[in-house]
Amino acid sequence: SALGMDAAKCFSSYLAALKIQIGSGLARGIDTIAHERGLTIGTVAVLGGDVGHVYPEENQNLAEQILTNGGSLLSSFPLRQIPLPQNFPARNEILAAISAGVIVVEGAKKSGAVITGRHALALGKTVVALTQDFRSDFGQGAILLNQEGAVLVTSEAEMDEALRILGNALEHA
Repeated sequence: SALGMDAAKCFSSYLAALKIQIGSGLARGIDTIAHERGLTIGTVAVLGGDVGHVYPEENQNLAEQILTNGGSLLSSFPLRQIPLPQNFPARNEILAAISAGVIVVEGAKKSGAVITGRHALALGKTVVALTQDFRSDFGQGAILLNQEGAVLVTSEAEMDEALRILGNALEHA
């Protein structure tokens, strides 16, 4: 949504300013925004096919910029594996596994964002979800994640607090 895209710009810019590396799935929309904002510190894109098959194709230039700026393209798929719909849940699981915490800007109940958030919660990681209108499809995913243990936030400062709590827990682990 337009609100989600705006929130992605604000939150990913905030994270990049804090030098917190951003990882995402290189999908169009919110993922694209997150990667663009993270270029200055080296963003990580986890792909749904091999590293030679960027999906969507419109993000091929962004993938090249990620590599040029010290970021990474990651894939668990073998060479010549094209991106297929059934690959994306596995991609989201890897994204959750390599992340210190997950921020869900928006997503429907069965979206990739919610899948990633659920995997992160199962791994004991902090998941932050932006508050949404409960009547919208995108808002229902955030509410579902909150019911499962995600922290709902309304601002970058609240996200920062949740991440700092996560950072302190990691330092003492």
